[in-house]
Amino acid sequence: MIHFMQDYGLQGIHDVGAHKKPPLSWLPGPKHKHPSTKYKKTFAASAPNASRGVLGIWSSDQLLVRSTVNGSQIDATPAGDPSFYWDVYSTGVDLVVTEYNFLQPPQFEAMKTAADFVAIVRDPWGRFHSTFEKELDQLCVGGQNKHRHEISRKAQKCLEEHRLVDWVKLPLGMPKSSPRTRQFPGMLAPNYYTRMLNGLLDQPRVAMNASHLQLAKTVIAQFDLLLYLEMNTSRRDGAFDSFFPDSAERGVRLGTKSNNFLKQVPGYSTIQQANLLAKPAFDELNVLDNELYAFIKDLVDTRPLAARS
Repeated sequence: MIHFMQDYGLQGIHDVGAHKKPPLSWLPGPKHKHPSTKYKKTFAASAPNASRGVLGIWSSDQLLVRSTVNGSQIDATPAGDPSFYWDVYSTGVDLVVTEYNFLQPPQFEAMKTAADFVAIVRDPWGRFHSTFEKELDQLCVGGQNKHRHEISRKAQKCLEEHRLVDWVKLPLGMPKSSPRTRQFPGMLAPNYYTRMLNGLLDQPRVAMNASHLQLAKTVIAQFDLLLYLEMNTSRRDGAFDSFFPDSAERGVRLGTKSNNFLKQVPGYSTIQQANLLAKPAFDELNVLDNELYAFIKDLVDTRPLAARS
């Protein structure tokens, strides 16, 4: 399974059965094997927790999914090659989680019959301002998960100088001074979901258009389990249980867990209120994503509960 993940928490999936050696019988794996040895060495070096049966593709630069533009792969990485996932599966991994970028449509087509694809999507504006707060925390405070009853004057000044209403107008959605702009370009660029589903998150200067939107709709409509964060909880749990029949008796439930530690900073409510000033500019720049999200909601709300084959 390849799991498309944003700034939300998925409680239970990583823990239930994770201590057991794979395969995790309650998780869907590829429908048939076709292993190669091309990336075995890379995988072994980059995935020390492979024996747990779960692999996070954001765990190292080596495993980031990089795109191929005009036949030339940019900063080539194995995670952009479908054959890499056969190698992952042959080692016993059943669940692959991608946070940064996604397979391009031709690569997705090559994998969709071999793996189950699962996504939970957050509304575009909610994801955007939450990600901004995460990046602001990294830039100004240091991103450490600890209680902050007070912060330095330098950090406070940094928080006052960087505003979402300014960031939203930047070409990359974040300042070049942020080291994460180079490491994870595209996280705050316009039309994030459309870009992600085209496998072009690492190409934030490539403008998205109606053709990219149509491709994104075509890709997401083929996901085996599709949810959105704001949907009715009982229907969400029902869809989850239908896809994972063992989940209810194992006590697995989708929950919320934030890595936005800016919420602990004094004066956070002021930052929240200031963020709202960026909403009009965001909507103007993210017409494609807003349409895609409406499409996803309609798709989820009207399709029958998906049972895993």
